Amino acid sequence: MELIRKALNRDIRLKLLASGALLLFGELLCIYAFQLNGAIVIVGIVLTVLGIKYTRDAILNRNVDKTPLMQLLQKEPKKIVWIYSVVTQRMPFGLEFAKDATIYFKLIDGDEITLSMSEKETNEVLKTLNLKLPHATFGYTKDREQWFMADPAMLYRER
Repeated sequence: MELIRKALNRDIRLKLLASGALLLFGELLCIYAFQLNGAIVIVGIVLTVLGIKYTRDAILNRNVDKTPLMQLLQKEPKKIVWIYSVVTQRMPFGLEFAKDATIYFKLIDGDEITLSMSEKETNEVLKTLNLKLPHATFGYTKDREQWFMADPAMLYRER
């Protein structure tokens, strides 16, 4: 669970960084285009407002234990019916640079939550989740995707 917390913290920091960059870019557009073009100023104002909103949201939602994923894992684990991961390799010029993984949490209501982390941590997280969520199906197949689209409840494992 500590690896999940670490990944969620990283996501929160990235959201804060991106929203701050959006805010800064909007401000710079407003300042430097004020004399040149009114349309660019309007775009700058819109970006500034969006930056303020997203920065505010990121600051207010920085508590990892209150994220939707942690709330589900702690209070309503039965809502998670299917978990699988997808590994992405970054290979510029044919050289392996990094491997990242995204863990998909598919919910009984048809929604999904994703969590990004390094490939090395993914296996440990999936083993822990397999013990914590014995009712959920693990791993991706085309059949499971079709079952999920038809009725997510079909992915409950019987124990």
